[in-house]
Amino acid sequence: MKILLYILLIISAIIDIRKRLVYTPLNILILTVSLLMMNDILNGLLALIVPLSLALINRIKRKEVIGYGDIELLMCLSPFLGYRNMVLVYFLSTVILFIFSLIYKKESVPYVPFLVISIIFTNLVV
Repeated sequence: MKILLYILLIISAIIDIRKRLVYTPLNILILTVSLLMMNDILNGLLALIVPLSLALINRIKRKEVIGYGDIELLMCLSPFLGYRNMVLVYFLSTVILFIFSLIYKKESVPYVPFLVISIIFTNLVV
C-alpha cells in the first residue's frame, strides 16, 4: 500500500511541477489509501491540526502562505502520517523548499514535490 501511496504522490508532484495544480480527484485517491493504512484514529485526527492551522493563517492574512490544494493534500495525508510525522514532514518540506528557493532564487515554487521528498525521507529514515 505504501508503494501505491508513493506512486500517487509522485504523480501529484509531477502535475504540480507542470501545471501548478493539485487535483482533488487525485487527493481523494490519496485519502482513500491513507485511510486504509491508518492505525490510530485519534493520531490521524490530531494530524489535521497542521493543515487546518495553515488554512487559518491563510484566512487571517488574506494571502496564500501555502496553496489550498497543498493544504488539501496535507489533510488527505493526515491519517497516514499521524501528528508527529505530519509536523516533521511539514517542517522538512518547508526547509527544503526554502533552501531550493535561495539557491535558485525563485519566488514561486510548487510545494508538492518537496512534500513528497520529505514524506519518503521521513518514512525511510524515521
